[in-house]
Amino acid sequence: HVAFPTRPEEKVIKLADEMANKDDKISMANMLILFYLFCNGKMEDNLTHIFNLFDQDGNKVITIDELLNLMSVFIEIGEGKDNKVDLATVMAEMYQKGDADKNEKLELKEFISGMLEH
Repeated sequence: HVAFPTRPEEKVIKLADEMANKDDKISMANMLILFYLFCNGKMEDNLTHIFNLFDQDGNKVITIDELLNLMSVFIEIGEGKDNKVDLATVMAEMYQKGDADKNEKLELKEFISGMLEH
């Protein structure tokens, strides 16, 4: 609770529970996403940091392969949980919506736009 003193503790705990995999562990990438989602920075800045986590090779685009790797993490998180929303499907929809030039790569601007519009 120290990390998010102004956030309701029960909401932080619920989100952490949702992000944990079947072994009750949260990956470092997911923990960083959690921090970015709860920090008081500008949303665009937070999304830039999340984009950089997803851009595994640092080439300033998120490719289909990087998306698939990321989706596998979210599929693992959702395993054994009764989720009303399939996170992998949401991510695929966001990717399609964000890929404005349809080159099968998400640049930062497309990523931010897709996240804000989804």
